[in-house]
Amino acid sequence: MNFINILSNAINAGCGMVPADPAATAATTSATDAGCLASGGVGSLFLIYAVVIGMFYLLFIRPNNKRKKQEEELRKSIEVGDEVITEGGVIARVVSVKENEFIVIETGADRTKLKVKPWAIVSNDTARERIAALQPQQPQKKGFLENLFGKKESDSDSSDSGMGEQK
Repeated sequence: MNFINILSNAINAGCGMVPADPAATAATTSATDAGCLASGGVGSLFLIYAVVIGMFYLLFIRPNNKRKKQEEELRKSIEVGDEVITEGGVIARVVSVKENEFIVIETGADRTKLKVKPWAIVSNDTARERIAALQPQQPQKKGFLENLFGKKESDSDSSDSGMGEQK
């Protein structure tokens, strides 16, 4: 047997398919079966790669893009009079905003003014309060465990046991 016959028998036989020439494949049956079991096929290899790339996207890339989008919206929503927190932990009130260049903030009782870059703002508490006030109050959704086990007792109900109360 030459190499062409072995190759054509392996292609024709496939994994679990009936060989084209049963007499010629007797010697190659065990090799073909071992190759089929070891390879798993090209389709499964692409499927594994697709699943790994999909999980990588869902676990790393998508959350990072969402976080960047939220930070950009936060910086665009800064207005004069907002109370902000910088990356250094400075809590201050915005005095003036020059788009994409700097923000002037004042802090403390002595009204010290500082210029900061927009990327240094981590939190805009006033904007968060405005957004919460504009959104209609929605009923809180129950979690899976709350649906299973019912409402959890509040801490005020459990503290009425009489222990630890002093007058």
